[in-house]
Amino acid sequence: IVQNREYQNKLATLGFPENKVVRIPNGIDTQHYRPFSGSTVALRQKLRLPPKGQLISFTGYFRQVKRVELLIEALADLVVSFPGVHLVLVGDGPSRDEWSGMAYNFGISAHVNFVGAVEDVAEYLQSSDIFVLPSDREHFSNSLLEAMACGLPVVATNVGGNKECIESGINGLLVSHDAGALHGAISTILTDEALRQRLKENARQLVVRDYSIEQM
Repeated sequence: IVQNREYQNKLATLGFPENKVVRIPNGIDTQHYRPFSGSTVALRQKLRLPPKGQLISFTGYFRQVKRVELLIEALADLVVSFPGVHLVLVGDGPSRDEWSGMAYNFGISAHVNFVGAVEDVAEYLQSSDIFVLPSDREHFSNSLLEAMACGLPVVATNVGGNKECIESGINGLLVSHDAGALHGAISTILTDEALRQRLKENARQLVVRDYSIEQM
């Protein structure tokens, strides 16, 4: 059993019989992970996040493969055009000190919120404006599906399961492993309201249709 077509194809090249390999992506609870209908300001205050401005979120295990350093580098340029922008990092792991040090060196520590590991990330996603997943590789990211189910416009690198559930420009944006590419995609979403709404609506629809727990 594999989670994405990339690994399915790799097994085929290694000689595994096609009828012995089954692709089953992750499924999530789309009733729990859903768009928030209340006051975002109140929700942010409850979570001790900046009540105003643009919130970019990342959820997951803090390790090098996630390449959050590229997102921090992109944020250093974003704050010039969007002074109210903040990055919310939900999770923990061995790369936390490195990423915190990078934010300090770029002079943007005040724009980066390290939340720590939490039991439930749903409210952090619901309080956000954009979700970004800049990983080097992904099997089939639960974090990405959860963000899309919450109706967030997403930016992700063009790898693994990301490119199977995101049709770039339709329900998210796919980018290369480059801080400039991340900066450009995030800036586009923040400034293009029509695109932002289209990505949000289509992201939610896709996950409900194809990646709910019931569907899996």
